[in-house]
Amino acid sequence: MATRIEPPAGFLNQFTHPVWETIKLGVTKPLWIVEGVYHGFAYTVIELEHQKTQVFALGDKGESTVFIIKLPKQSSRWQIIRKPGGYQVAVDEGHVYLMQVGKQPRVKDWPYYLDLTVSLANSLVERSEQSDASADEERVWNVSDRKWILFWRMTAGMLPFLMAGMFFSQSIEFYQHGYIKRCESLAQYASLLIGGNAWQYLLLLAMPIPVALKMRYTIHKYLYKKHFVLRLSLDALLLFGVSAVALYLAFTRPVWVGHLENGTMISCYSNIPNKKYIGPE
Repeated sequence: MATRIEPPAGFLNQFTHPVWETIKLGVTKPLWIVEGVYHGFAYTVIELEHQKTQVFALGDKGESTVFIIKLPKQSSRWQIIRKPGGYQVAVDEGHVYLMQVGKQPRVKDWPYYLDLTVSLANSLVERSEQSDASADEERVWNVSDRKWILFWRMTAGMLPFLMAGMFFSQSIEFYQHGYIKRCESLAQYASLLIGGNAWQYLLLLAMPIPVALKMRYTIHKYLYKKHFVLRLSLDALLLFGVSAVALYLAFTRPVWVGHLENGTMISCYSNIPNKKYIGPE
């Protein structure tokens, strides 16, 4: 069952709408194939070399095993109604395909994958009279999703990333000194946030963090699934909007005080000493 042979030249050209094209996998070449008969269906197992699908693996090569069952007749009316979760599947005029991107099951596990593919084939035959559906409509996974992740991280993600850095650094300052220092461009002495005013300021800086975690959850939960780009884009726009509003409120609310309770004013520069506040300047 597992005698591997080298595929002939142009071997992949016989498949009209295979799963690797449906999900835009960027296949380079088949490394080996195995052919046989399983439960009355002719099958083909292909080891494909393709571009890796991780976000930061552009240009790297990966390998995946594809299980193919030849359908008993040619038809443009095949339609997959139920897809097994966690697998990429597709159907064209003469074949049904099943794979897990980046997975290479051991030979002893092949019967499990072939059973799944044969089950799909049997369901197609039973529903062969249903309305026509194209293979593109069956697409449940798109490698280009990773490009949208990079796009939104480099655009909507920059402002909340900056605010997160400010939050953690100024939280440490507040913990160590009991105040948060803010210096205007030409001021020698800082405005200070103390007590509840400081907590309000830190809370505003932290507002994007839950939204960023929700965006991360969307990537983990819905990546390569239907409507992923829409979900990701809505989360990214929400993240940017919350960040912009929170940052605006943090730096425009009149919650600043100029000195500590003991009257000490804090210098903005190391070469200017702190001084006692004695009245309006």
